[in-house]
Amino acid sequence: MEEWTTIHHGVYPAYITWEQFLAHQARLADNASDFARRAHGAPRQGTALLAGLVVCGRCGYQMQVTYKPQRRYTCTALAASYGAATCLHVDGASLETVVVDAFFAALTTAELNLLEAVLAAKRADVGRVAKLRADRLARAEYEARLAQRHYQAVDPNNRLVAAELERRWEVALRAVVEAREEMERMASQAQIPELTEEMKEQMQDVGRHLPAMWASGRLTPAQQKEILRSLIQRVIVTRPTPDTVEARVVWISGAVTPFSVHPPIARGSDVSGYEQLVERILALGAQGYQDPEIARIVSAEGFRSARSAHIPASLVGEIRRARGQISLTEQFKTQAKVEGQWTIFGLAQELEVHRNWLYTRIHKGTLPATRHSVTGHYLIADEPEILATLRAQRDRCCYR
Repeated sequence: MEEWTTIHHGVYPAYITWEQFLAHQARLADNASDFARRAHGAPRQGTALLAGLVVCGRCGYQMQVTYKPQRRYTCTALAASYGAATCLHVDGASLETVVVDAFFAALTTAELNLLEAVLAAKRADVGRVAKLRADRLARAEYEARLAQRHYQAVDPNNRLVAAELERRWEVALRAVVEAREEMERMASQAQIPELTEEMKEQMQDVGRHLPAMWASGRLTPAQQKEILRSLIQRVIVTRPTPDTVEARVVWISGAVTPFSVHPPIARGSDVSGYEQLVERILALGAQGYQDPEIARIVSAEGFRSARSAHIPASLVGEIRRARGQISLTEQFKTQAKVEGQWTIFGLAQELEVHRNWLYTRIHKGTLPATRHSVTGHYLIADEPEILATLRAQRDRCCYR
């Protein structure tokens, strides 16, 4: 309603009055906030920090906590009620880490200013509703007094008219009672707080020291939950893809903070961009890069594995071997020639000598050799003169 430019009353027939509509909306908002407070429950000693706060973005029910083997948030409401499939299940640790970081960020100066603006808007809304209710009460009292005068002025002998006027008077009195009850109910509700300068300084001071205290382990899980609930109303969770969880933190001020989480999953093939990762690893492997270097490159390019935010070298080797690609390092150890030149392994097999016999001549400079540009392994040119010279040296030293 804050974004409406004009309001035209009486254009169409109304089922209820405008004041009644606003009163109903205010009551619905109050009921929703009361329900949210009741749904949270009391903080317990379990390690799940968001218990009672996480809501399924698919069905709207509160998600439950399981601790086998690690804590997870699971929604089985539709499964329990209708036999449907489980809506979603989310890794607890990864979700809590992001929510706690968002909570600490909410204690910064910029977020406190935003909170102050939102609270001011809420107080303005409450003021408008209070004025409407006061106007409704005044109008109901006027109509009750008018109905009373009409009833008192009627001729008692005219019983039908007197009965109708008495009925109208009773209806007007009931409207006065309802309007007063709404005023009293609104007055009894907790008022929207106002952030004083002292409160803002205290919250900023807490924001500077709370992360260190949180990480020190001095706060119990129940205390941590109570702290989170001081600002967080609920966390709405969806899972659009197997490796992505989208969540929205709804603060008590009504503001919403969206974010994404990449929880650990069981299968690497379910990670977004897995096929592109495989193609990139095979391409780098064909260029001669070794597994640790390939892992560093693809991790820097933004690829991630199923259980971490980086690619381990072991996964690179697993992907290569599964697709029949042999690394250059393995080729130097198992193949006779690479790029048309002898490897130390292949030439030693050809001459039936030990590899150290070749290394000794390379180091003395009697055997010309070059190093591979990526692996650094030695390569010897496949020339008949070199092979003849080596065979002659082998025969002279009676190596065989």
